[in-house]
Amino acid sequence: MLRKLYFIDSSCDEKVGGNFDRIVRECMRLSDLICRKITNPNDTDFARVYNVIFKTPKTDKQPFPHSNFYIQQNGPHCRRERMTSLQHVLRVHLDFAHKWERTYCRERADVRIYCDNGRRWKMTRKKTTFVDPVNHMMMVGDWAALVRGHGFTVVSTTKAPKGENPNRCTIDICDAAWDNSAFPDYPRTLSELSQMTLPWRKILNLSKLCNIDDLGNHLITRVVFHEFMHCSYYLLDDPPEGRPSAGWAAVMAQKKGKAAATAESHAYFALFAGLSEIRPTNQPCGGYGMGRRWDRIRGSTDHYVSFPGDDGGTKKWDIKHGWNKAVRGEISFYHDITNA
Repeated sequence: MLRKLYFIDSSCDEKVGGNFDRIVRECMRLSDLICRKITNPNDTDFARVYNVIFKTPKTDKQPFPHSNFYIQQNGPHCRRERMTSLQHVLRVHLDFAHKWERTYCRERADVRIYCDNGRRWKMTRKKTTFVDPVNHMMMVGDWAALVRGHGFTVVSTTKAPKGENPNRCTIDICDAAWDNSAFPDYPRTLSELSQMTLPWRKILNLSKLCNIDDLGNHLITRVVFHEFMHCSYYLLDDPPEGRPSAGWAAVMAQKKGKAAATAESHAYFALFAGLSEIRPTNQPCGGYGMGRRWDRIRGSTDHYVSFPGDDGGTKKWDIKHGWNKAVRGEISFYHDITNA
């Protein structure tokens, strides 16, 4: 089987004081966990997470096109290439979980990961055009806006010189993603979270619900996962301009069909998969998930831009509904959570 290759620059190991590859491996482990949980008919708690994030139940058969980024890179595709939301999700995570390995040869790598805050990139005479002379890449964009974010991915659109992988792309994890000064006790990966011995009420309090953003905003795992979703094998979208660009608000702003084509939706889906296996040290079993009362709220499990024929009774997607902790992204602990 032909493996996809990723390269980790030394700037990444410097950021974590050693082994950055453990973060990439955690992302792949989460994709594997997603595949096992989403195909398990008995895992009703994770089916709810899928429904809320992708705005439709697993059983939905409506086909959707690929992402706008995919169409931009590959051109329009015919209707028979369309897939259901579940097929889109499984296509991405089966591949990411099992078909990648690390290489120490940058030129061979499909994905090259850097944590140098984009210092390789050089501005051209056109102040919105930048080149990466190391990887022979070019991009157009607002540099100040890019480095203010947690990271950015560039897919090659220029001819590869001899010896370079023509299908290359680069991931830059920016300094903003590493700024943890306000919350120095917060973990940076789910593995660190599961090993913490600090009082759990500081992280995920059993008596007080925590929002998924309380973790997502600080986990490097989420950033790396999100950026991998933009690489040339997946080409998932960012939210359109004028919409929330990151975090749970960005996830919930995506409607049915678009959600499965959005990188941030997949990154938060992976976080929920990992949280289902985490529990406080004083708990012998259980894990974290979405509020179960969402199942009992009146309304459609599909979330469209509009609800044809709706009489105003649809409350399942109403963030102000008292029971709607799931849509608000609040995490709940369950001793009997369903697991793969």
